Amino acid sequence: MNFRCRPVRLVRLTAGLGLALALTVAVSTPALAHATLIASNPGNGTVLASSPGQVQLQFDVPVNSRLSDVQLLDRNGHRLLGPMVEPMPNVSSELVIALPPLQQGVYQLDFQARDDTDLHETAGDIVFGVGEAADIQAPAVVPAAPSYLETGIRWLELAGTCLLVGVVAVWLGILPAVGRRRSLSVWTRNRLLAIATIAYVAFLVGKAGQLLLAAGGLLPVDAWSWPGSVWMALTAGRFGLLWLAAMAAAAIVLIAVRVAVVRPGSRVIGAALVVATTALLVVTTATSHGANQSGPDPPLIAIRVVHLGAAGLWVGGLSVLVFLFAGALRGGSPEAPAALVALRRFTGLAFIAVGLLTVSGLLLVGRGVSSASQLTTTTYGLTLVAKLIAGAAAFGFGIRHTLLLSPPRGGGVGGPVKLARSVPFEVGAMLVVLWGAAALGATAPAPPAGESESVGPALEADTTAQVDDLAIRALMEPAQPGANSLFVMVRSSTAGPERAITGIQATLDQRGHAVETLIGHQSSPGDYDFPAATVPETGPLDVTITVTLADGTLARTDCEWTVSPPPPAPPPGLPSTPWEPLLKALAVGLALALAGGVSTRLLMGRLRRVVAR
Repeated sequence: MNFRCRPVRLVRLTAGLGLALALTVAVSTPALAHATLIASNPGNGTVLASSPGQVQLQFDVPVNSRLSDVQLLDRNGHRLLGPMVEPMPNVSSELVIALPPLQQGVYQLDFQARDDTDLHETAGDIVFGVGEAADIQAPAVVPAAPSYLETGIRWLELAGTCLLVGVVAVWLGILPAVGRRRSLSVWTRNRLLAIATIAYVAFLVGKAGQLLLAAGGLLPVDAWSWPGSVWMALTAGRFGLLWLAAMAAAAIVLIAVRVAVVRPGSRVIGAALVVATTALLVVTTATSHGANQSGPDPPLIAIRVVHLGAAGLWVGGLSVLVFLFAGALRGGSPEAPAALVALRRFTGLAFIAVGLLTVSGLLLVGRGVSSASQLTTTTYGLTLVAKLIAGAAAFGFGIRHTLLLSPPRGGGVGGPVKLARSVPFEVGAMLVVLWGAAALGATAPAPPAGESESVGPALEADTTAQVDDLAIRALMEPAQPGANSLFVMVRSSTAGPERAITGIQATLDQRGHAVETLIGHQSSPGDYDFPAATVPETGPLDVTITVTLADGTLARTDCEWTVSPPPPAPPPGLPSTPWEPLLKALAVGLALALAGGVSTRLLMGRLRRVVAR
């Protein structure tokens, strides 16, 4: 190596990493919970005729019933004894809370549910009434402050994973070509082992930090000491299993790398490296948005494995080559030809990695951001945009470096020297991309199209009342200004035939506006539909349901509902229509083009070798 240029090389590397650090701070985002409450029974704002025996909370991913907690408050904010989260025999995305007998009144159920995969907490509340309108306002839940610590810890895990993938890719795909021209020196082998060890240490620190953060979140409610909370985090659910599996997989990769360096050329060791690295990618991706309501999502995990593996091939492989060969490109080092061979061979792998990143990224974007408008209106979308900008910068550096490796196209005689000076900036840009990936892993995906980010479901217009021997349930959807659908269900609460109903009427009264009267029509026995109900504005809405029985008597119930504001309109120029089908079509097309291009290149290479013979 040429040690005369070491100070300049260090300055360039420091500048590249400094730029990465500056951009890193700029794109840091809050660490929000992964589990999102999507429904509850009773719903938020529902009025019941009698005390419910339980409350069901439905989340979008499995939650840990053992580590989740609830409390029940009355109208005055006094805590009531008795509510308890029922243990679930299997992993479930539903929490069932058993309630004590409740008297007539209004109640607020506060919940703290923990994602079973990463133990992130989702806090929220629902309000319901028993024989009274749910007219109390639950306090707003303030999202957590930006967690640079958690994002940084996840970044260490991803960086370590990508660097291990890069070591394996360089050992199996790059260095054999270099070794055919010149045998690998002991210094190169030792440097490769040192890089693998650094990668493992970074991964170890990242995973240990995740465990400590998860354990800290269990204090002091679920555990009374740090050892107890760590043990609970490891044994209470899926988080601990994935954590232990990831630690074991990373250790196996490191051991396999050490054995491979000692016994080069062994196909068995090479196969073991590939299997261990794949297992590491599977476990790592399963801990970040790799589940649905039923549990682990195999197709989603497979897409994330491809995405993270391609990122590791690009940023990890390039980082390894920089540490191995960047110095050889300066000052006429005897290792310069080997360095150029390695970098030129890596160029092809890097473009394949970019293709795989693009294909898998399109599929992941459709799952994380349901429409283009959410790119600028949600935390997840803004983080994704920042990641894409950093990725575009890294790709631009990559194009420049490809040209520098091809002298007739602009590299010139000084191409290798320029390459050695510029490569750290590509590495730095990719480190920013990894930070964005870490931030996305700590951020809840955007809500479905047409919904806004929130900590719980919107208020529902749903009231059930007991009027003599009739149970009358009235509900209105979506309970927002404009046209709404009104439904009424009438059931007899006593044994015997249903009482005959000759008519049903709904009267809607909102202060400052004309009273609207609607006549219902039977859609099925006991079920009645109404013409569209026009609600002028947000705020309180009084609805009176009058049921006329065959004997001329009237059964009347009053509903006090709250009309919620509609979700915010998307910014001009960005459509809010779901775009997942379009992104899937683009991904399939790019995948076919990538497969065709790689196949053609391999075929042409084989033909050239045949002609050369």
